[in-house]
Amino acid sequence: MDVVKRLTEERKLKFLPSFMFPIVSSLGYMNEDMTRLLKFMEDCFKLNQNKDRRCDGLLPGVLKGRFKVELKNTICFALVRGNALALNNQGLKGVTSPYQ
Repeated sequence: MDVVKRLTEERKLKFLPSFMFPIVSSLGYMNEDMTRLLKFMEDCFKLNQNKDRRCDGLLPGVLKGRFKVELKNTICFALVRGNALALNNQGLKGVTSPYQ
């Protein structure tokens, strides 16, 4: 970020970059940056879909809805897996405690 700041001050960049810090807590709460990132991913998916009917008969709106649900399910299952791994390793030497 320091490099980008310096390049912006020297007017070597023709755009103003912004940085996001998406965070999902272990309980599944998302900060505003994570919500914006998910919205960006949904919008990119929407833009890359054709407006025409597909050969399988699914409409673009249906595909967008499915993508949105799968994206949230992916985050949910990643949290469950991470929490399960943390609980499984609780108290093992060298995993959660640096002292062996």
